[in-house]
Amino acid sequence: MNAFQVATAEIEAVCSDHPAVLDCAVFGVPDERAGEVPAAAVQLDESRPVAEGELERLVADALRTYKHLRHLVVVDTVPRLRREKFSAGRSATNGRRHSSPRTWRQPWTAAPDARTHPRL
Repeated sequence: MNAFQVATAEIEAVCSDHPAVLDCAVFGVPDERAGEVPAAAVQLDESRPVAEGELERLVADALRTYKHLRHLVVVDTVPRLRREKFSAGRSATNGRRHSSPRTWRQPWTAAPDARTHPRL
């Protein structure tokens, strides 16, 4: 299992530099060996041809090996949630539970109580 952190925004920036890419979203897909590997959904400009493997080579030339795209899917539109987040078939919270909004105090004030700092 690899323990590399991959910033999807970094890969998206490289893909977006290609003139034929109108929109893209990078996300992790499960992998037995690495845990997750980078994949991309890209929307291409139909008037600009793209050779097979061209986007993968673009990313490979610009980024380290563990950030290379392992999967690429061409889509009509990149599915997005509100606030421009990519929707990879999960909920807006990426499957994680989030507690209610918290009110934060300065560290030198009185001890937090249950109403302002719910237990995690």
